[in-house]
Amino acid sequence: MLRVVLSTLLACTLVLFAACATRGNADASYVFTYLKTGPASATNTPAQKQEIFKGHMANMKRLADERKLIIAGPYADPADPTWRGLFIFDTPRVDEAHKLVATDPGVVAGEFVAECIPLRATARLREFYDIFKAEDAKRSSTPRDPTQPPPVRAYVIVTARDSAKAEAALAAASLDSSIVWWGRFAGSASPGGVYVIDAKEPSDVRARLGQGPWVVDGWWSDTLVEKLPRVSID
Repeated sequence: MLRVVLSTLLACTLVLFAACATRGNADASYVFTYLKTGPASATNTPAQKQEIFKGHMANMKRLADERKLIIAGPYADPADPTWRGLFIFDTPRVDEAHKLVATDPGVVAGEFVAECIPLRATARLREFYDIFKAEDAKRSSTPRDPTQPPPVRAYVIVTARDSAKAEAALAAASLDSSIVWWGRFAGSASPGGVYVIDAKEPSDVRARLGQGPWVVDGWWSDTLVEKLPRVSID
């Protein structure tokens, strides 16, 4: 199943392309969505799961084409085993995000359930729409060399209950300069944040951060994510 996810992720992971680092605090509203294991996951057959994932990926592409879905990717062996993947929707409204994710065949089939949280992150995330389309067209017109690895790799994602403590720890561990993209959960009930690190091993990041109000997991993405503008935390 991981092979299916990773191969399709090449065409469906949605990221931003930019050439230089920028400064600036979170300045746009989005909705961060966890895709969690749903009530039917244990009873869906392998054949059913294969069809569900085909529809899941096709729906992601549709939402991207409609300029609604910005970033998507699966977790790798997360600390919370119910976490399957994440979406970032380009809407400030949780109710709209719930409607968007409800169109996912995985949610319809009960393979996933969704949890939506308001997120503040750089407005430059929206640049991905035209840039990714151009990159996707280039890839489609140039057959991939089968001897080369696919442009997908593991990253490390830090999810914090307390953004201030997490950001201080990331800076103290000299990991702040390796942050690919980040955002802070909005609302008084969710003072945390999410930070994707340009690293491959969660254990290495855990060792450098130490214990705190955060979890450190693996997360898969297209390598285009490395061309995101590096917006510093301030």
